[in-house]
Amino acid sequence: MIPKTLYHGTGYERLDGIMKKGIIPTNSSTITKFTKAFNMRPHGNVHLTPVKNYAGFFAVAGHKDGVVLEISTDGLDESAFQTFSMFGKDDVEFRYNKTIEPENIKKIISIITIKDTWRIDADIEEHKRLKYTEK
Repeated sequence: MIPKTLYHGTGYERLDGIMKKGIIPTNSSTITKFTKAFNMRPHGNVHLTPVKNYAGFFAVAGHKDGVVLEISTDGLDESAFQTFSMFGKDDVEFRYNKTIEPENIKKIISIITIKDTWRIDADIEEHKRLKYTEK
């Protein structure tokens, strides 16, 4: 069973594109900072986790600054999900092989910088009004 809420961590520099186009799965020709940092091959999926802290880890892995997004799974194709055991725990990560549309992004949970972590907990419309202002 897929949880109703999952989290996605990514580089802060991707936030504008995600807000416009959604979270697009990497493909086999895409080498990201994350895949380079962990010597991984892209596999055509969006990584999601029910654990905010894991999403935070992935947000800064290979990125200077990261962002954690809260994702609603309502309306997503359940057959497009795979579970993946990570760190020895079951169902810690989900892989989704389709684009997650912007309307499924419910909140920006936190923006993580190398210096510190600051919490936004803003809904998407509020964050658009703030226009990604830095503290």
